[in-house]
Amino acid sequence: MSDQEKQKRRFRHWAFLNAAGKKKFGDVFPDGLVPVVSMIPRFADVGDHCEGVYLVFHDEMSEDQIRKFVKMLAGVFGALEAAVKAELLKDRVALRERYVDGAGTDGLPLFV
Repeated sequence: MSDQEKQKRRFRHWAFLNAAGKKKFGDVFPDGLVPVVSMIPRFADVGDHCEGVYLVFHDEMSEDQIRKFVKMLAGVFGALEAAVKAELLKDRVALRERYVDGAGTDGLPLFV
């Protein structure tokens, strides 16, 4: 994580979960809003293809959300919760674009 990412952000960005995203992540993000690094998706290799992803900005998640997210990810990957939490806090977790209807920001000057 860069020093810039560690500082409080000037503008917040989020992704809006779609129906499939709410079904999968609704317990963690009940309002359907996921804090993300950028409202513009990046591309990542997922298996044998390239897919759009948003990087989850866990710094803006509550402790309860982090706990639920870690528990969910540990179950999916069959890993220890402590190891998953350490990785989550060290790096960003990718949220696949297929679980998102769109993205937004409170940084209106970005559009001037």
